[in-house]
Amino acid sequence: SDYPSSDQVKKAFRFTWSYVAVQIPASLPSSIADREEQKFAESQRLQLEECRDALRRAFSGIVKRTIDALESDKNGKPTRFKYTLVESINDFLSYFDRRNLARDSELQTLVQVARKAMLGVDTAILKEDRNARDQVAAQFSTIKAELEALPGTRQISFDDD
Repeated sequence: SDYPSSDQVKKAFRFTWSYVAVQIPASLPSSIADREEQKFAESQRLQLEECRDALRRAFSGIVKRTIDALESDKNGKPTRFKYTLVESINDFLSYFDRRNLARDSELQTLVQVARKAMLGVDTAILKEDRNARDQVAAQFSTIKAELEALPGTRQISFDDD
């Protein structure tokens, strides 16, 4: 058989978890306890913001790659792209709700626009139907413009190039 047995799979993986309670000791003076509670709340807020920004940057990258793939070359011929482009778009769109830990409603709105743009679209349609290709490119260009206005989507590079 090409697949491992269920016993082999069970032996290859192990799942563990812990339940952790974080609380400020009752013995602390209230001024220190209040300060520490605020620090913890700020830390949680920043972590959620990092999650939100990472998801925004991931979507921004997919949108940019899609637009680049759908543009015509300098001779007006459609550029070639692979099946993996549509697959990566659809993967992101299908898993977005589970990854949206920060409940980013602004990104959710743009993802909905992308879902509508990709509804019924596959690689063959984008390769063969110039009108469909142009429509998807236009919708993704609109998404890109709105994404660029959101905080956390800008990639900062320290390369010398």
